[in-house]
Amino acid sequence: MQAGNGRRIGRLTVIVGEASGHSPEHLAEDLTAAAKGTPAEGAALELVVEKLAARCARCGAAFAPKPLVLACPACGSAELTITAGQQVRLDRVEAQ
Repeated sequence: MQAGNGRRIGRLTVIVGEASGHSPEHLAEDLTAAAKGTPAEGAALELVVEKLAARCARCGAAFAPKPLVLACPACGSAELTITAGQQVRLDRVEAQ
């Protein structure tokens, strides 16, 4: 990873979705290993856990689903769109 102009990367911020299937601890180990020998080696790593969020396709209510209960609390519909909490994404890179 190159920050540009030969600068080193000082901090990486990664969003880890609660339902992404990735453990923040294991992801930190993997990212640290992947950064060895790159401008990101030694960079501070900030992992932010994003809570699972959904929106009801029927009534439009936004809510945080409870584990194993994927139904809208407002109308009971199971027609949902997950709106957050399923991804792992690089949110920010800060160069030194």
